[in-house]
Amino acid sequence: MSQQAVARLMQVPEVDVLAATAGNGRCPSEWTLIDTAEARTVFPRGLVEPEFRKALSLLPHQFAQVRDAGLFQTTAGGFLSAWAAQDLIDELLLGAEPIYVAMHDWCSLSEASDRLQRTFPEIIEDIRSGRLARAGKYLQRSGFASVLVNLGHVGEEGEAISMDAFAHSQGLRPSDLMTFARRNGLSYQQVRGPRGGAQLRMSAANREASHDRFISFRTLGVVAHLGWSDLHVRLDADRIQPAGGSARIYSRAERAICSPKSTRADFA
Repeated sequence: MSQQAVARLMQVPEVDVLAATAGNGRCPSEWTLIDTAEARTVFPRGLVEPEFRKALSLLPHQFAQVRDAGLFQTTAGGFLSAWAAQDLIDELLLGAEPIYVAMHDWCSLSEASDRLQRTFPEIIEDIRSGRLARAGKYLQRSGFASVLVNLGHVGEEGEAISMDAFAHSQGLRPSDLMTFARRNGLSYQQVRGPRGGAQLRMSAANREASHDRFISFRTLGVVAHLGWSDLHVRLDADRIQPAGGSARIYSRAERAICSPKSTRADFA
């Protein structure tokens, strides 16, 4: 985590972060990386609501909705835990596409909430469950404002998205997903693209059917709340191999793989 990010999250001056950690100060603050475990130890305190909302880029009504949904944690002193909130954001952004300029169909959580007529916590749950198939990390923002979703499927027949978009949302290469779909009978449609060429698309029903049978390596990491290295170790220990000749797609029929509607606690 950068010195700048720690200072912003904990609402302290950057010089305090530099003085309290092993940062060398020779690089710009956004480049100076600090061990997250060390930062959590050095700055364990919670924040009062105004500080917390500023640190996590939340408007008052957004804060109230997420708090009432029970998604925030408090410290021993009864203050709000910014680290726990950052963990939630990191979960939403695991495997997200980096976005430098939010254009076209990319929307903030607030915009998605307005367009879909869903509450802020419901949008968060839609990302965690995979109902919102594409998440992006907005590199120009922090906190919850750094989380983007792509709503290009809204208004499309069957809420269809391109197979390429679905592949990227699952941390897969489009060519790998295409080969896997053909080998394993996953449903998709071939339609005329906007420029006249053929385009492969997957409807919401197609995506749901895929999720019922298979789970990608990226999604397993989200569900299990494990980093890629730890997940590799876990899969090797349980002798779980990719399915259908793929490299990063697994069958939910495996005993140790979580069920289609599970949470990360089920892959424990």
